[in-house]
Amino acid sequence: MGLWVGVFSLIAAATASMLPVRYSAKIDFQNFEAPKRSNAVLACPRGRCGASASIQTQIYDISKEKLFFEAKVILQGLPRVSLLHSDESRLQIVVVQRSRLIGFPDTIWVQVVDVDEKVGLIIFSRSNYGLWDAGVNIKRVKNILTSLNLKLTAEN
Repeated sequence: MGLWVGVFSLIAAATASMLPVRYSAKIDFQNFEAPKRSNAVLACPRGRCGASASIQTQIYDISKEKLFFEAKVILQGLPRVSLLHSDESRLQIVVVQRSRLIGFPDTIWVQVVDVDEKVGLIIFSRSNYGLWDAGVNIKRVKNILTSLNLKLTAEN
């Protein structure tokens, strides 16, 4: 029985790593409504995404370019991440992160936005396949925000 489990695991991993990544290069977060699915998480600064945000992000008193750069560094430092799109004019980054064991793709969008006289970050993370993510997306978004806040706090 153990042999069959191993063979099945290898086949599943090889197949999942070939699954195409579904993403839009650009999301208009001004008019974005997060899907009501258990495998997607939206994090926004207060007042930016309405009721669809699961997490409220911090507002920063730094330049948009600095926040964009630091967010990009953190995203690219995550394990099993590939950059799909980076638009410096829109201050938006799109990456895919594959699951550790099987390689299922999850897409993460990050965009820097103006918030009054300061800046904030919108993060949308979703699984490309399946209806449930075992809490992976919310954990990922919280980890990104924690890493970013620690990095920015250490620099001040």
